[in-house]
Amino acid sequence: MEAEDKFASAYRVYQKSSSINKKLLNEKNPAVANDYNNLGGILLKQGKPDAALKVFNKAMGCCKRSFGENRFILIRCQNNMGKAYSAKGDFHLARQHFDQALKTGKLYHGYRHLFIANVFNNLGEINIHLDKLDEAMDDHQSALEIDSSLLGKNHPKVAEDMVNMGMVLMLKAKIEAAEELFVQAFEISQNKFGQYHHSIALNYNCRGRLELMKGNKIAAVGFFKKALKVAKSVFQTINHPLLADIATNYGFAVLEYNKFDESRRFLELAASIYEKTLGVTHPFVVRGYINLGRICQLLKELEAANDNFLKAFSLINKRRGFEHSEITELRENLMTLAGEFNDRFHRQNPGTSILYSRPARQIYQKIKLPGF
Repeated sequence: MEAEDKFASAYRVYQKSSSINKKLLNEKNPAVANDYNNLGGILLKQGKPDAALKVFNKAMGCCKRSFGENRFILIRCQNNMGKAYSAKGDFHLARQHFDQALKTGKLYHGYRHLFIANVFNNLGEINIHLDKLDEAMDDHQSALEIDSSLLGKNHPKVAEDMVNMGMVLMLKAKIEAAEELFVQAFEISQNKFGQYHHSIALNYNCRGRLELMKGNKIAAVGFFKKALKVAKSVFQTINHPLLADIATNYGFAVLEYNKFDESRRFLELAASIYEKTLGVTHPFVVRGYINLGRICQLLKELEAANDNFLKAFSLINKRRGFEHSEITELRENLMTLAGEFNDRFHRQNPGTSILYSRPARQIYQKIKLPGF
C-alpha cells in the first residue's frame, strides 16, 4: 500500500508539472515531452502498460514535431515504449523499439554510455523471451563491458549485468560459468547493500534454479526460501513479479518431494501475482495457468486442470492465433487430459458403449479435433 501511495503521489506531481508546462510553453516543447515520459514511467510501475503506451506516444509526437529524430528525450521514449510492450508481453514489438533506441542512442551518445548499456540489457531480456540465447548473450556481454569500463568492476550495476549473463548461461546449460557469475555478483551486491535488497533476492532465486538444474533439491529449496524472505521484506507487498517468479520456482522445487498441495499453493500464488501485476493477457499469466493445470492433473483434479488449461488456451488463441506453437503444446496437454476423462468415465460406467466422456468431447471441439 505504501508503494502504491508513493506512485500515486509521484503521478500527481508529474501531472501538475505537465499541466503547468503546457500552459506556459506548448505541446512541442521538450519539457512537455519529458513530463509525458515521467508520467508513463509511473504508469508502468503501477502495472498499467496500455495507459503508459498512450502517454509515451504523446511524448514521441512532441519529440518528432519539435526537435528531430536524434535527441535524448526521443531516445528515452523509444526505450520506454520497449519496456511498455515488454510489460504487455509483446516481445517482438518491444524488440523493435529497443533496436530503435540503440540505433538512435549510438548516434547521440556514442557506444560507451550508460544508457546504451541499459538498452543492451533490455534487448538481452527480450531475446531470452524470444529464445534467441546467443543474441541475448551478446547483448548482456556488451552491457557488462560498457558498465565495467565506466563504473568499475565492483559497481552494483556491474553485478546486475553479471546476473543477466549468468541467467543466459544457465539457460544454455553452462552451469559452472553461470554459478561463477552469480557468486561474484552476490559478493558485490552484499558488500554494497547488505542482506536486504532486491538484487539479493534475485540472486538467491537464480542460484536456486541453478541448484535445481544440478539436482541439489535441498540447496534449491533453501535458496528459494531465502529469496522469498528477502523479497517480501524489500517490496513490502506480495504483489511483485519477482515474488511470483520465486513462488513458481519454489512450487516446482517442492514438487520434486511430491509435496503436491504445497506446490499447488505456491503456483496459485504465482498465477495470482502475475495477473495482478502484469495483466491477464501477459505470457507469464498464461504460463501460470498451464502450471496450475499440470499440478491439478497430477492431483487427479481433472475439472480444475481443464479450467486452467482452457483459460490458457483462450488467451494464447486470442493473442497468437490457433496455429501458434504454444497452442500446439497446450493441445497435447488437453489431449492427455481428455484421455484421463475418458478413462475415469469408463471406470465409473463399465460396459458402456459410449466412447467419449462429455468433458473429453468438449475438449476435442475446443481444439478442433477432426470429427468433432
